[in-house]
Amino acid sequence: MPDIYTNASGVTDSYFEWVKNLSHMRFGRMEQRFQERTNEKIISAVEGLTGRTLAPDERRRAIETA
Repeated sequence: MPDIYTNASGVTDSYFEWVKNLSHMRFGRMEQRFQERTNEKIISAVEGLTGRTLAPDERRRAIETA
């Protein structure tokens, strides 16, 4: 295997560690933010398809627990 392929995982891991350290944030918190943004996009898509808008408290609950 070429050296570039065998070192790619280490470089990728180092990048994520660097990003985490720049933001002074635990990895779990980064993952939680990503999940919340993903849930927000899904809920917006469902609202667009159904034509129904969730109330702000329903929306917040759905984003946090989805």
